[in-house]
Amino acid sequence: MRAPRIRGGMAPLACAWHRDLAPGRVFHGERGGQRPAARRRCAGDEQGRRPVLGAQPFYPHEMVPVARLLARITEGDTLVLLHESGEEAGSLDGSFDEAGELMGETFAELVEDFAILQAKAGRIELVQPELTLEDAQNIHNGARWARGESIAGTWENMTSQLGDDVPDELLERMATETFPFRIQEPDGLRVVVQGIEYTVGTTTTVSVLSARLSDADRQRFRDGRPEPGSTVTFVPGETDGIETSAR
Repeated sequence: MRAPRIRGGMAPLACAWHRDLAPGRVFHGERGGQRPAARRRCAGDEQGRRPVLGAQPFYPHEMVPVARLLARITEGDTLVLLHESGEEAGSLDGSFDEAGELMGETFAELVEDFAILQAKAGRIELVQPELTLEDAQNIHNGARWARGESIAGTWENMTSQLGDDVPDELLERMATETFPFRIQEPDGLRVVVQGIEYTVGTTTTVSVLSARLSDADRQRFRDGRPEPGSTVTFVPGETDGIETSAR
């Protein structure tokens, strides 16, 4: 995305909510005189008039209202910048991408997801403007976990130690059947963005939809009761799906 143009003005500037109802018509919808927390990202710096949006580090929770506003601006719209006194200081009207948008909903959603992730993890960090696709996916997943959602995934195998209190009936079923099971770990889920680790929740739950013992372990179970503490390997049964959540 090309950086938007900002005409006129001196920093610091407050951002008013202005949007065209039709091309060429600008209306004013100020936010009760309040200063948006991310107003620096709507204005030029003190030495010039170059836009800083998308070019400088930012805090996601401060950027959310600005990103939401810019996501609404399309060709024919104008964003007007005001001094805190209310005097008009400049305006912004593009550049626009191929879809005729100044900043798409996807970016606004990403910023909001990142703010949710940082708040849940209790770690507010300054974000560099360059985000990789992996960063974006991790932000999205982290925000979903922070909202209490479960995320579907797949698995290949896992090992576990056999306790000494497993009933014989269950061991016989494990030797021949598939079964679901759930694992709970006393630790949160970790998400890494730009090399910084965020921990979501304090308990991780992994729900395995269908599992069975490996062929070697199935044969071992048929030959006799395995020793307590021995290691067993589980592999997918009818499906390799799992669901992961954090609390």
